[in-house]
Amino acid sequence: MKLRILFRLFLLILALSSTHTARAEVVRQFDTVVRLQPDTTLDVTETIVMDFEGAQRHGIYRTIPVRYNRNGGKYSVYIKILEVADDKGNAHSYSSSRDWSNLKIKIGDPDKYVSGVVTYRIRYTV
Repeated sequence: MKLRILFRLFLLILALSSTHTARAEVVRQFDTVVRLQPDTTLDVTETIVMDFEGAQRHGIYRTIPVRYNRNGGKYSVYIKILEVADDKGNAHSYSSSRDWSNLKIKIGDPDKYVSGVVTYRIRYTV
């Protein structure tokens, strides 16, 4: 008897969950170009093409590790953000913060939604 009730409950949950349209966010492309500069810094350009499909979002988060533990040692890198833009060079709004081991970049306007395919180009030095 309990098994029959659980099975009916499962079917009800399945039916209710299938009535909602699934929306996905898909990374369509992630390209990175790294150029070694004469002063030994690295000039990095990341191009991220996101497809928000039918979903409405404010943007994306990009997390970049800046502290590493390797071979018994601790290493840190300094990252300076030079530009956050779209594929045409138009600036995207962004803010950045750091926790102990990561640089977190929040890209997008909190007052504006985006959907469909959106390109983000992040340029920074290491």
